[in-house]
Amino acid sequence: MTLPTVLVVDDEEDMVWAIQTLLKVDEHSCCVARSATEALAELSRHTVVAAFVDLKLPDRDGIDLIRTIRRDRPEVRCFLMSGYLYPDDEPVRTAEADGLIAGFISKPFLLENVREAIRVALRAGPEGLP
Repeated sequence: MTLPTVLVVDDEEDMVWAIQTLLKVDEHSCCVARSATEALAELSRHTVVAAFVDLKLPDRDGIDLIRTIRRDRPEVRCFLMSGYLYPDDEPVRTAEADGLIAGFISKPFLLENVREAIRVALRAGPEGLP
């Protein structure tokens, strides 16, 4: 059985490690990118069901990367992560209203918030996507 793959895009090692470890414990396949460029390469190599994307990446804004992901792979549920924004900040509200993101995770995050986002991503079929 092929496990659904979750993409983690973050240049902070601790964040990557935490999410990657959680995904492995919960028996999900994971691929990692430390930049937007790496993320797009990973998307071309894997069947990704969800992506956790940091807002601040070294080579591109995370929301801009999510726009590209959703344009090219509309089935991928994207979750924006940030230590700079809050759920009620305008960029987050706009991204949700536009259907770009399925959710927002504040950093530092609770592992249960990531688990819930994964459940949301795996539970929804194509018809339930933003």
